[in-house]
This record gives sequence, C-alpha cells and structure tokens, in this order.
Amino acid sequence: MTIPKRQKAIIFILILAGSLLIMRGKAMMTDSVSLEALKERLFKSKAPEGILGAVTKGRSEEVIPVRVTTVTRADYEDIITSFGIIKGFGEIPIKFKESGMIAGFYFKEGDEIESGEIVVSQDQNEENLRFEYAEIEYIKHKKLYDLGAITKDALRQRELEVTSTELDIKKRSFHAPSDGIMGTRKVNEGELVEPNDVVATFLDITNVFCEVGIIEKDIGKVKVGQAVKITLDRFPDAVFVGAVDSVSPMIEGRSRTQTVRILIPNDKSVIKPGMFARSEITTFKKKNALVVPRKTLKKTEDGYVVFGVIRQGISGQDPGNITARTIPVKVERASEDLALILEGLKEGQEIVLESPRAKETIKDGVRIEIIEE
Repeated sequence: MTIPKRQKAIIFILILAGSLLIMRGKAMMTDSVSLEALKERLFKSKAPEGILGAVTKGRSEEVIPVRVTTVTRADYEDIITSFGIIKGFGEIPIKFKESGMIAGFYFKEGDEIESGEIVVSQDQNEENLRFEYAEIEYIKHKKLYDLGAITKDALRQRELEVTSTELDIKKRSFHAPSDGIMGTRKVNEGELVEPNDVVATFLDITNVFCEVGIIEKDIGKVKVGQAVKITLDRFPDAVFVGAVDSVSPMIEGRSRTQTVRILIPNDKSVIKPGMFARSEITTFKKKNALVVPRKTLKKTEDGYVVFGVIRQGISGQDPGNITARTIPVKVERASEDLALILEGLKEGQEIVLESPRAKETIKDGVRIEIIEE
C-alpha cells in the first residue's frame, strides 16, 4: 500500500522528536553521574544539602573584599590649605604737594631701599637759590646782632627764613619712611607733575601680607587672628608664622571664593612681594581626640555611619565568617583626611576603611573578606 507524502512527513517528524527526547534523557543521566562523581571527589560522601543547593543553583553568597582600620586617638587639627602671592603690606603712593619737574629717580623698580634714603626728587633750583640767599642774610644779621645793631627778633626772623627754605627743599624730595622696595614708576624723569599726581609707589616690607582664596564651604571656619603657617618656594625649608588679618565679605566670581589677607612679620626683609606662597590656616585644635579616616564615613539621610567589622567563631579569624555592621556616628568636625568622632565608636574598634568595589555594595550584615594593604 502506498503511503501519502503528507503522512510520510508526519511520521518523519515524530521519529525525529522521539530521537531528540531519547538523547536528552541520556545527557541528563550523564550530568547526574558527573555531579555525583564530583560530590564523591570533594566530600568522599554524599554532599551536604546546602552546598549541593549552591552548586545546583550555580551561585553562592556574595563576599565583598575590604580593607580595614582601627579607631585611634590623636591630636586633631583642622587645617585649610591655600595658595597666594606675597604683596607689600604698605604700598605707599609717592606724591608731591607742589607742581614741578621730576629731577631724578635714585632707585630702579624692585631695588631695596633703606629707611631715610631719597627715592625721587623734583627740580630744586629755585628753592636752592632761596636757601642760599636766606643763609647769607642770616650770617649778615648775626654779625649785626653780635654788634648790638639789631634786635633778637630781627635775627630770629632771618633764622626762620633759612628753616622755611630748607623745608621747601625737603618737600621736593621723597624720603623712604622705612626699609622697603621701589615699586612701579608712573612718570619719567624730566616730566612735569601736578600736586597729588602719583609719581611712583614705595613698598614697606617690614610687614607683608599674602592674599589667598578660601572656598565658600570653608570660609565660615576662618576668623581674624587665627595662626597661619607660610612656606615659600624661595625658602622651601623655612616656615614663617603669620595670622589672619582680614576676611573679605564678598564671594568672587566663578571660583566662589572669598579673599583672606594674612599678615606676616618680615623683620629681616627676606620675604619679597611677588613670591609664591602656600598657607595653612589652623581653624581648630583638639588633643587626644577620637579620629577615623574620613573615607570610612558614609552619608545617609539620618547622618553619618561607618561599617564595623564583626568576626564570628571561636578564633575570630575565620575568613568565611566576617560581616559588616552599620554603626551610626556623631561627627564633630571633618578635614580632608580625618573625621573627629563624638559618639558611636570606641578606641581600638575595627571598622571598614574601603573596598575596591563601590562603597554602596557594603550593607548591614553583608559578608566581607579582609584584604591586606
């Protein structure tokens, strides 16, 4: 009897499906045997149900590698580090009260000047002539007075004329009021200047100051009078001590900083304007404080927490039985590196320092594995 083509196709599909079912059954038997052999090799007996379940499911409990540290006591300092440029404390504008031509500058810009030296002068020809005439008149009247030919008041008048012309000459010169540095010249020699025109600047460097920018979040810590350590590139091994002199009330531009001016005594005049300076403003000190590295802290909606290390077992050293425990802490202050703890921790307590993985993966009760530095 001839079988129709359609029936032949159906019979072929049924045979193929049966073959596939038989092959799958054999594979499952093979896997079962392999699994039993693996159990026998690892445990030399029937595998424990928990481990069998883990192998069967293809997964195990997550263990997070971490580095740990201990809570310690130390002298805590909150220091704000910033950078700035040294400037002359007393930038004195040089002016003259009378009109006149600039006769000469006696120092170049940047030259050091000793107290009392003439820095710049106006033309004094007219004053010199008047002084010379006044001196001659005084000498002549002194002789007449000695002969009794004139009164003492007449002689005194000639004496005052000498003094007056002498003062006029001094007004035509600017004398350094202290040790300092020649600043910027505003005019040239031979140029006519009017009263109160700024001719040049004189920098008084017996004290200098450094202007630094403090970011907005730190400015509340900075107060006038706080001690400041200053180091200079020019003197890398020296530390100069200054103090906060003023804090600007204005927040500047995109940097969102406020300018702090630091006063630095400069008795030996070794610090010069223009030097690059690094400042460390000490805003807080506390001795024998309970501290932890700042990176151990995690910010939550309720405040800060750290992760304590809980070692279980008799020896407490079983690497497979260590967990992390969330510990709420109260933080008094925090610097870039350290946090000052008020409540929640004890000295010597072991806490999680960091994990190579994201900190968010550490949760209360999670198993951890301690790794070395």
